Amino acid sequence: MIARLVMEDGSNRNTSARSADPETVLIDFDGHGLWAVDVADRDARVRCETLDDARRVAYLYAARKRPCELIVRDAYHRVVEHELVDGAGTRPHPSSRSS
Repeated sequence: MIARLVMEDGSNRNTSARSADPETVLIDFDGHGLWAVDVADRDARVRCETLDDARRVAYLYAARKRPCELIVRDAYHRVVEHELVDGAGTRPHPSSRSS
């Protein structure tokens, strides 16, 4: 699907529908020993005991909403992992990563 945008100066350009901003899923360490998965378009947060569990929840959401940006932050909100999951390919299961 192609969309045509008309700019303020009267010019126009073609854009692909896939150029939309990706959904964002945040995985935050809450400082109390739990990992919180926060999806941008939802009010509720899912709390998980382990980072692996939080990643599984995030990847389940990303499988339905692509492209999807996954961001893992520590208790001080520093980004420790950042990944863009798009619809073009498959990715390995999170538990198969090497540390």
